[in-house]
Amino acid sequence: MQAALRKDGDESVQNAALINNTQVQYHSSATEQDRRKFRAKAVQRAYRERKDQHLIRLNQQISAMEDLNAGLHASNEQLKLEIARIAAENELCLATCMSSFISATEERASEAALADILVEAPSLNSASDLRPSGSPYYHPVHRLTESKDGDKLLDKVAAWDMIQNHALYKAGVVDIIGVKQKLEGFAQCNGQGIAFERGRIRSAIENSVISDS
Repeated sequence: MQAALRKDGDESVQNAALINNTQVQYHSSATEQDRRKFRAKAVQRAYRERKDQHLIRLNQQISAMEDLNAGLHASNEQLKLEIARIAAENELCLATCMSSFISATEERASEAALADILVEAPSLNSASDLRPSGSPYYHPVHRLTESKDGDKLLDKVAAWDMIQNHALYKAGVVDIIGVKQKLEGFAQCNGQGIAFERGRIRSAIENSVISDS
């Protein structure tokens, strides 16, 4: 009977040891699972953080590129406007220069034509007026200062000076061709060369004003 009791006691001890060992293994296994779960969660959290940071950096880069593109577009538009302004100024300058050149050329041509009238008058430079002093028919010719109508006679130099010094001529509103046409046929001889009546010169200037129309 004692042997049976010892046997039962040994079995109880063995069973208790087995239960204790099983519990230890269970707790150890549960702890390992918790560790794995914790590590998995930590990895996932780190991944999400890296992903969020990457998205933030991408958004910042996109925003910076958009700002740069907007700045370049604005600079490009400003550059186009500047180029257009310079081109317009160049065209205006060219047109002004061409107009000034044409006006100056026409004015020189007109002045040259008027000078021809003041210099050339074949009917007034006849042989009878230009006989050499050694000729038996030579008579001293005195210079006339007034016309038959009593108006003062101006030689070609004085006539041209009067035209150039007139206020209308200085204002640039006198048509030189018109002055030339109005003086044609009215040249006189003052005894030493071509001359024009001062009043006729003044009238030719005042009646040759360029019309605004």
